[in-house]
Amino acid sequence: MDFLGSADSSLDSLSSTESEAQSAPPFQEILESISHTLNRLLNETERQLPPEWSMADLVRAVNADDLSSLVRDFYDLQSNGTHSWLWEEIYNLLDLINYVF
Repeated sequence: MDFLGSADSSLDSLSSTESEAQSAPPFQEILESISHTLNRLLNETERQLPPEWSMADLVRAVNADDLSSLVRDFYDLQSNGTHSWLWEEIYNLLDLINYVF
């Protein structure tokens, strides 16, 4: 009968995961927060976005519309700032964009 206890814990885990997903901020809210933080970092490093790009466009170019990646990047950015993976990718992409244009 051990398998019944295992099933109960699996259901509890699934329920917990669903609850966390429902309480997570919506995609657009996370994207706006990340964009705001990246714009602030960009200003601090005295860099500029080309006028035809928005920060949200750059974030989407780096990680598409994947919510789980966006959430991971949000926490990484909050914890590590200019040493975060997303900032380094955005910074490198800006170098490439500025080099091409």
